[in-house]
Amino acid sequence: MPIFSGNNFQTPNLFSNTSYYVSCEANNCNSNKLEAKITVCNSHLNFTSNIDSGIYKSSDSIEARVNVPSNTIFQAAKKIILSPGFQAGSNEVFEAKIGGCN
Repeated sequence: MPIFSGNNFQTPNLFSNTSYYVSCEANNCNSNKLEAKITVCNSHLNFTSNIDSGIYKSSDSIEARVNVPSNTIFQAAKKIILSPGFQAGSNEVFEAKIGGCN
């Protein structure tokens, strides 16, 4: 069932990564569906409670006062603030990169 049919579609506000599937129909001929992956890049991330390992990206800044698990990467365009309470154990791999959402 289509979520939209017509000439113009406005994407709703997106707050998390998701996928849309697009296809077109012209003169009773349907195209194959293609996946359009949407990646949300927050402007500011502020971590004050436990997080899972992974890559966290921001178009501006990241601030953290948590104990991060191994294999965690923070990547922000302008700044990364590791506030009192931030910890990465001696056997854990943690990276902080200036680079934004790319």
